[in-house]
Formats: sequence, C-alpha cells, structure tokens
Amino acid sequence: MLGAGSWGTALAVHLAHLGRPVRLWARDPGLVREMQARRANAVYLPGVTFPAGLEATGALADALQDADAIISAIPSHGVADVWRTAAALVAPGHERALPLEPGFIAPQDGAEKQDCEARAMHRWLATHGAKYARLKPIYLGDDLSSRQPTCEAVLAAGGHFLFTAKPSSHKTLYSWLDGAEVPTLQLKVKQGARFVTHRYRWLESVPIRDGKDAMLVNWLEIEIVDPAGKTTYRNGFVTDLPVTAANVAELAACARARWKIENESFNTLKTKGYNLEHNFGHGRKHLAAVLATMNLLAFAMHTAADLVDAPWKAARAAVGARKRFFEDLRAITTYLVFPTWAALVETLRAGQPPPAIRDG
Repeated sequence: MLGAGSWGTALAVHLAHLGRPVRLWARDPGLVREMQARRANAVYLPGVTFPAGLEATGALADALQDADAIISAIPSHGVADVWRTAAALVAPGHERALPLEPGFIAPQDGAEKQDCEARAMHRWLATHGAKYARLKPIYLGDDLSSRQPTCEAVLAAGGHFLFTAKPSSHKTLYSWLDGAEVPTLQLKVKQGARFVTHRYRWLESVPIRDGKDAMLVNWLEIEIVDPAGKTTYRNGFVTDLPVTAANVAELAACARARWKIENESFNTLKTKGYNLEHNFGHGRKHLAAVLATMNLLAFAMHTAADLVDAPWKAARAAVGARKRFFEDLRAITTYLVFPTWAALVETLRAGQPPPAIRDG
C-alpha cells in the first residue's frame, strides 16, 4: 500500500484483517517511526490498532519487493514523483526499452571535420538533456563515451554517467590501480540451473586521463566466473556516482544492461516486423533519417501500448509473435475498413471481425 493517509491506512487495515500481509509505505520518516512504535496511525486514522500482518515502512523498495499487488493511495500532487521512482523498483530487469529522440551522425553545415558518434552525442545532450534532467538519468555508453569532454557534457546536462572504460584506452586510470589495495566483493549468483561467481572491485576518485585538469571518476569492475573456474566476462566502468559495497553489484548490472537495451530495441527494429535496415533510405539526403525516425516513433508507441493499453496487450497476447501481429494487421486492413481503432484491435484479439464490419 503506497500512501499512509486516511484512505491508504484504512484500506491497509481492512486488507490485513482479511488475512493479507500488507506493507504500508509512507514518505514521512517521522510518521513511519511512529506507526512502527505504536502499531497505529494516530495522525490519519486515530483509535485504530494495526492488526497482525500489517507492517509500516519508509523504504519504497521494501514496500514493493515481491508484492502480489500494489495499491496507490498517494495524494495527486505526489503521484508523479513516487511512481517515477517505483517504475524502476517494480521491474529492475524489465526488457522494455522506450526510445528517445534519435541523434544522427551526419555532416553538419559549416563543419570542416567528419561527424562522429561523440559529436552527435554532444549535440543530443545540448538539445534534449535539460528536458530529461528532472528524471535524474544515468547515461550508459561504450568505451568511446568514457572521455572527459563527454562526461562533462553529461554532468552539464543534469545527468549522471556510467560508461565502459577499457584498459587500452584509459592507461592513466588503470595505472592508478596497479598495486593498489582496492575494495572487493564476491557473490554467488544463480544462472539457470547453476551458480556462477560475480567478483567486484572498485576505487573512487581516480583520474580519467593524464593532466592537471583531469576529472576524478569512480571506477568499478565486474568479473564473472563459471563453476569450472573459467572467467566468462570481465569489464570495467567509470561513473560519477558513489560506489560502495552496497551498490557496486547494482551499478554493474545497470552498466551491462546497455547491451540488453540495444538488443531489445535494435534487434526488434531489424527482425520483428519494422524492417529497419542499415541502408534505410540510402541515396537520398534526408530520407534515411526521416524513415528511421518514423520507425522509432512507431516502436515507441507500440512499446507504450504494450505497457499500459489493456486491449492492445490482449490482442498481442492472442496473436503471438510481434512479427506475426504486424503481418495480421497489414492483411486485415487490406481487405476491411474499420470505423475505430478499438474495433481493429478487438478483431485482432478475437481472430475475426464483428459482423457489422464483416458483412459490410
């Protein structure tokens, strides 16, 4: 139960009386302590004692962990901030990836040098970074991103960075690690039917490059070892975020999620019915960018529908694979005219059009 006002507390008490285990979350630490000590919410529901099975917490992650259902009784003015946080906590390994505005690598008017990924990223941050700063984003990137100018541009745009950093391109940084006693952490992690070992190392306040003006960053590394003792993965990253034993595993998982995001987005666009190709619109000045942007817009809308639109989700589940869904969509709209979007989606879900549409 998110929200410990009068309504949220009353509903939590009712559910607990029905035998449901309930975690009641409140934003105010003082209220949480009082509810835990008194087993009651004297501020918003005086005279009612908490039944067994109802626990108060101020940690949103604890409130949501392993929850069968989540009920929001948060005042309207606080809903956006709370649920923006909750979205990452409910499904930290969620496969969905919503694309943002694309940034294209293309020759710029008046520029003497060829365009590149780094310049495109700087332009994107200058154009869009301020808009997303309120979300406190963490920008992920490969080894090409972990250069001081890019890190500074991310910070200037109000974000955080978590970039891959290879020894071959960060000699100064890794020279600081040679012979240093760095903190370590080792965890056993279940991977399918077996357990693998995750080994972490980290060190804070190391220079990202040579020179007196070098930015100080925090470095972390993850190494994955299989049951036979073979190292199957190792990579290092730099970030401006604090790195501790409490969060190093989470930071490493976030950094590695860049590949998951790229696979779920780009692989879907290329092989699951969107038909995005490397040479999309080749031969025309702006055609490639226009067509790719339209693909991304469609992908964003479909992903949002997959997350929040119940009729769409029912139709997707009924049809099956995404590619088949689009094939069916193209086929039926070739021969039938639907008066509303709802009628089209319902036809996909049911497998046959309503009689009024079928009979003309």
